[in-house]
Amino acid sequence: MIPSAIKNNDPTAFNPRHNVEVPPLTVRDVIKITRLAHGKMLNHRHFGNFSWVENEHSSLNGRIDYLNKATMHIIESLSSRENPVTLVSLGSGGLLTEWFLHQQLKRAGFQKLNWRLIDVDYQKGGYEECLKDFKKKLEKEDVRAFITEQDYFNETIGHDNLKNNDKAQGAVVVLNIAPPRALKSSSALAAANDPDCMLVRGRPIQEVEKANGIYLFKASQTYKQDLLNVKQLLSDGDSIVHLDCALNCAVNNVGDVVVRHSPSQTGRALNEGIKPYLDKLEGIGKSLGRKIELHNLDKSLERFVADIIHSGEFGLKFLVSDYDTSLAKLREHFLDGNNPVLFATFDNNESSFM
Repeated sequence: MIPSAIKNNDPTAFNPRHNVEVPPLTVRDVIKITRLAHGKMLNHRHFGNFSWVENEHSSLNGRIDYLNKATMHIIESLSSRENPVTLVSLGSGGLLTEWFLHQQLKRAGFQKLNWRLIDVDYQKGGYEECLKDFKKKLEKEDVRAFITEQDYFNETIGHDNLKNNDKAQGAVVVLNIAPPRALKSSSALAAANDPDCMLVRGRPIQEVEKANGIYLFKASQTYKQDLLNVKQLLSDGDSIVHLDCALNCAVNNVGDVVVRHSPSQTGRALNEGIKPYLDKLEGIGKSLGRKIELHNLDKSLERFVADIIHSGEFGLKFLVSDYDTSLAKLREHFLDGNNPVLFATFDNNESSFM
């Protein structure tokens, strides 16, 4: 998850005069203005169009504890209330957590809070009314929503990338709230303890410019439907899986291909199998003086999958937004700058800050 690092190059020491007293949120405060909708596996707490999920990994008490600690962490870490602060929320969903945090930070005296909201569920009009309401209520702030972190990275403002502008203009807070986890009743829990399996928690993406990786699955034809079902589960966004026949390919900032694979024999075979295709791709890139892009990698792996199918086995490849890759790329980008960068994580009912 989030590595234990913080980059804070703000030379100004914290000024106690800026430490405005902000009453912490309480369970009573939240219950008084929200309603809880019970589902079969997940409960959703609503405040108007805003919502969050409540389950064993993200309880009401855990969320409130996170909000209070995140508020204090930001107050104590950032000396200036006048300079803009950009909050980048990965997996922002229904925005109820972001709404409460915004209110608390405004009470603390922060004058300019920019929001960058990232969630695959925002594609195809998902959370449309929620996003409209958030932007309307925060009309004096710069609020922008994106489907993936790559979508955010590709956004331009004037002659510069928005991501570079955000990094240069002031402090950045990366919020990593309730990342995907297996529920107790999920079969993913059993596979999680299998040393041959790899955690897969990405969402299929159609557009290559919005994706940050490629998933590649391989099995006998007998398991073809099972693998197709896995892709559908990931598309629905309600599941994570552990697989012994998976490979995850990404391209880093300098054009190198980064590969993770299942530790199983099948996973190792996949890793070995793609090497000739990657070697050829890298050779073409060097001869043309170009670094490898994800769309180049995607085409190379298409040929690999065609060869798998030709051999009589089943291969499945698709573009994804991988959660852990998204987090790593956000961290890599913002730590390479001169302004303070904070990380605020809420995972499995525990809060951590860096």
